[in-house]
Amino acid sequence: MQIKKVFAAILAFACLAVAYPGAVSSEDDVLTVVVIHIPPFVDLKSDPTKPAGLAIDATTKMAMACGLRVQFIQAPAWSRVLAMAKSGTVDALTPTLVTDERLEFLDFSADPITRLDIALFASTNSTPVTTESLSILDGKRIGRLIGIATEKRIDAYIKGGKATLVKHMTYRSLLDNLTRGRVDFVVGPRLMVEHAITDLGAESEVMRLTPDLGQVIGHLAFPKNRKTSGNKERKIRECILQTDLPK
Repeated sequence: MQIKKVFAAILAFACLAVAYPGAVSSEDDVLTVVVIHIPPFVDLKSDPTKPAGLAIDATTKMAMACGLRVQFIQAPAWSRVLAMAKSGTVDALTPTLVTDERLEFLDFSADPITRLDIALFASTNSTPVTTESLSILDGKRIGRLIGIATEKRIDAYIKGGKATLVKHMTYRSLLDNLTRGRVDFVVGPRLMVEHAITDLGAESEVMRLTPDLGQVIGHLAFPKNRKTSGNKERKIRECILQTDLPK
């Protein structure tokens, strides 16, 4: 019994969990949602006791509209988020994109959580170009953060062998390699990359190319193999997954 108590304490300390108040109080009406730190969509560092950000606000609003309150759980990496989703240890994850692979183990909210404008960035030491033609990527090295969305045309360009994808774990290493000439471009959600540029004080070293490449949509997603209470399951199935909620 003592071992179980110690384990429970360690688990509680390891996972940041914050319940947002709502109109309901039953644990059957608490939606556990796993997230990672991807500002400005999910900010877990400004106030460690209270997740914030665009995706946090939208998820909370969507859940409350369906009679649920939210408990956010922090994961250290996107790979851990997917592992928790596949094992069914949480009710949901946010924000995530709809892909053929994810449709095999996730159901997605009817309404989007985020709309991400995808942009291309270059070093200010490079020759200014526009993104009107992807031919600027021919033979180039494109840096991207692991687990972060790009844009289908660029994905196709890379898969076609016209450019080389270089994956990084952090924006610090990604932008450092851009300014040092180890990658030619960085691609990613504009707001996320711009937030990282400002956070690292690299405004004079990195420039955004225009126009933006396109937009991808992030959703609140639910593991198919998650076993929830009948009341919570009903609210997920009959409201979040089926209804276009009022804005």
